[in-house]
Amino acid sequence: MKLTYLAGAWTSERPVYFPNNGDLLDFYAYHPYEEGVDPTGIVFSVGEDQSSQSKFSRSDLMKTYSCENVKIRQPVNLSFYHTLALVHIEVLGASDPGLTATLLSCMPETRMNLADNLPLSGSGTTVEIAMLRLEEDPQTATSYTYRAIVPAQTIAAGTVFALFEGAGKKYEMKLQSEFRLRASVVEPVSVSIP
Repeated sequence: MKLTYLAGAWTSERPVYFPNNGDLLDFYAYHPYEEGVDPTGIVFSVGEDQSSQSKFSRSDLMKTYSCENVKIRQPVNLSFYHTLALVHIEVLGASDPGLTATLLSCMPETRMNLADNLPLSGSGTTVEIAMLRLEEDPQTATSYTYRAIVPAQTIAAGTVFALFEGAGKKYEMKLQSEFRLRASVVEPVSVSIP
């Protein structure tokens, strides 16, 4: 059932009925919501274009559960957590305010079961992912920061991991060693562009 958080309260699209025989309930939830999925086999793909805040946010798969055996008219405490890896690249020495960043060679898909607490890992054919740029005023920035959300996975040494483009130039970031992207972890990287 879809619940929406608005103005400090959760509302449902239809009434929620608790058992009146004293049975206790557990609650499971995830974001972003998708109609008609099997909660024990959710297939989720991150967006290949995460270059705006709204597109980036749609790739942020979160989940929560409350196995507190809730009774009728008791508040349900739900604390969502991020299930995927966050790649955070700081580009040093760049002077082009139009510089873009694209992740290469990342698997976009994962599978999630709301009933377990297992880490999610990537699957599917590798894709290119346009990254979100954080600086609001790139004219005054001394470095540029880019972010993208991907499922947990390991990228092999020697792989071209990211591409930076601007002012008619391209710069490829090749991994010198294996890069392990872990679920629920920010993975920071710094790169200098000549």
